[in-house]
Amino acid sequence: MIEAVLFDWADTLVSDGDADDDGGPTVLASAQALLEALRARGIKTGLVARTSPAAGAFGLSTHLDVIVASEETAPGPILHACRELAVEPAATMFVSDDLVDVQEAANVGMTTVQALWFSADDTPGIEPDFMAFTPMDVLNAVRRLAR
Repeated sequence: MIEAVLFDWADTLVSDGDADDDGGPTVLASAQALLEALRARGIKTGLVARTSPAAGAFGLSTHLDVIVASEETAPGPILHACRELAVEPAATMFVSDDLVDVQEAANVGMTTVQALWFSADDTPGIEPDFMAFTPMDVLNAVRRLAR
């Protein structure tokens, strides 16, 4: 059973490719709804990023239980997030568009989801547990694992 879902920042909760009127990144329209739906099910949520994301500027920080910003290589930051949330990696789902990050999460026993709503990484030889074409596919994966 999944107790926590960790998200990569860039091109998962926020698009680095699309600019808003200020020329900055844009938050995924359904990010807040997804985070709320997960937390309503008692699932802890977290954000793992290589740089300090401005989650507060996007109104997401109140929907996240932990934010880990570290330039440390994986799996260090995702394991740090698990410790902060007091969950085991095996009870954690990691969501990222980057298959190398997905593989690092899989290597420590996490359930993995490749986020495909902004971009598609097709690194050969890396297979996520689930592929999510929409953010709500993440919620569906959590539901499937709860059965």
